[in-house]
Amino acid sequence: MNYSITRLTSEMLLENQLELMEEILTKDNLSIAYHTVVKNKGCAGIDGMQVDDLKGYLQAHWQEIKQQLETGTYRPKPVKQVEIPKSGGRKRKLGTYRLY
Repeated sequence: MNYSITRLTSEMLLENQLELMEEILTKDNLSIAYHTVVKNKGCAGIDGMQVDDLKGYLQAHWQEIKQQLETGTYRPKPVKQVEIPKSGGRKRKLGTYRLY
């Protein structure tokens, strides 16, 4: 494979990823996400943080979180797994994420 094509493709992929992250981190998008979690009365994740505590936490730590997301150093935390009862005695696994 031609090295210049591979390099160009890699550069384009990186540029697309950066553009996507910029779009994800817009104030409007984050506001929608926050209000959706609040409206859905999201439950505490593995960290135990309640939705009511999220706003204050984000106000105190948002710049650090945003920088980690922008630089690619953010590492997601473990997911809390719960089982939800279904009809016929079956159960469905559901993962709940940490709020930060």
